[in-house]
Amino acid sequence: MPLEAPEQRFSTRRRVRGRVARALAAEAAAKVSPAAARSLRGDSVAPAIGELRAGVDSTLRVAAFGGFALTMGAVLAVLLPVALLLGLSEVMPTWQALLVTIGVAALGFVAGLWLALRAVRRLVGSPRRAMARYREEREALPAESAGRRGR
Repeated sequence: MPLEAPEQRFSTRRRVRGRVARALAAEAAAKVSPAAARSLRGDSVAPAIGELRAGVDSTLRVAAFGGFALTMGAVLAVLLPVALLLGLSEVMPTWQALLVTIGVAALGFVAGLWLALRAVRRLVGSPRRAMARYREEREALPAESAGRRGR
């Protein structure tokens, strides 16, 4: 079986990019009238496709780095308490070192949980603020358009 050139390989990134592009194209086709779809030219679609590809590439890159960071965090979560326990057992009895290590781990867990809950509250509040702003703008829109019609 002959070896393929590197540029001929069909990578995962290309497959994901193709799936996302097809899904977005199908969604756009469902929302656009046939007359509007026919009026689109290839040169006006090309920048959108390029932007879509850049977005998918950056998303895949972030996912890859996120996976790496998650793996390193798991390794650190396992090895840091072991190192702390071994270091403390040199200056105090092992059972005391174990209690100190468990206490530090518990404090770290509580601090992480508190930060995560704060972040979730901030994220949950964001859609509510956006919806409130949308309602305000929607209510203000008829008043503005009525004022323009009256001129």
